[in-house]
Order: sequence, then C-alpha cells, then structure tokens
Amino acid sequence: MSRPRPLLVTLAVLMLAACGTSSYRNYISPVYTGSTFNYAAGGRDLKVEVYGNPSNLDQQSFAQAVVDAMQGHNPGQPTHLTLFPGPSARPLYRVVIAFDPARPVNVSDLCQGPVETAQTTGKTQIRASLCQGGGALTSVRGEMPAGTTPDSPEFQSLMAAVARQLMPRENPDDPRDGGFCRFVAAC
Repeated sequence: MSRPRPLLVTLAVLMLAACGTSSYRNYISPVYTGSTFNYAAGGRDLKVEVYGNPSNLDQQSFAQAVVDAMQGHNPGQPTHLTLFPGPSARPLYRVVIAFDPARPVNVSDLCQGPVETAQTTGKTQIRASLCQGGGALTSVRGEMPAGTTPDSPEFQSLMAAVARQLMPRENPDDPRDGGFCRFVAAC
C-alpha cells in the first residue's frame, strides 16, 4: 500500500482550511476609477476604522491586526493603511470595516458613522467599504468561521482578499477606466 505524498496532504489541508472563509466585492461606484484611488491614497496614509471584534484581543489590538493583515495587498500604488493617519492622509477618504454588524447594512451605511456590532456564534460576517465622505466607492462582503484568530492563515488570507477587492486598480464595470493603468506600472 502506498503512503500519501506529503505535498498532496499539505495541499488538501490548505484547501479545506480555505473553505471556511470567503469574500466578494458586492459594489463598485460608477465614479470609482484607478485614478480615484491613486488620488485618495496613493503614496499616503489611508485611515482605517474597525468596528466589532470577534477575537479575544482588546479592540485596539484587534483593529491593528486587521490593518496589518490588509497592509500591502491593495493593487496599484502603495498606500499606508493606518488607524492613526498622519498629515499625508486625505481626510475625505477612509476604509471602514465592521465585523458582525448588529443589523443589515447597505454599502453606504458603513460610511455614515459608527456601526453597531454584536457577537455571533456562527460565521463572523464582515462588511467593508472604501468611503469618500458619507458614500461608498467600493464595498466588500465576507465571512469566516467564528473563532478564527487574527494570527491564523485563514484570517490573514481573508483580509488580504478584502484589501484587494476594496481597492481595485481599475473599475471593471467601466469600459473607460483602465486604459491609462494598463500602460503605467505605478497604477
């Protein structure tokens, strides 16, 4: 009888672990373009607000873990995601993330003020928006198994995916966007 190959076993375990998390972009504003993001956050600080905390960490530590997991995963120009933006930040723009919102939220609810959250026992629901003032430029929904810790590969992978989907290089719904970014490596 042959033994399973270590690589195949490792791949199977990773695939099963990834099954519990998911994210998808559920909204992109018609006004969003790659140059919108470049103006808002390219080469500068971008404020992140985190509501809710499905972990055993204190709120500040959990919020920092969220930022750390998202850092460097946005396509296009580099940005510095931070809980405490410096003078380079454009105050009109920010990322808002809610873990287990207490009530259903639409894409702009996150951008209009604090979001009430509640602990759940099933899957942790995630809602995130890239905000311009009180409106959403993009929005992402996601979920992960309750009890997923911020240091787990599943959490890290999910938050990286949220960052990529929340801050796309171009608007896939706008045929006019993308022409410039296809020829400029910094986009």
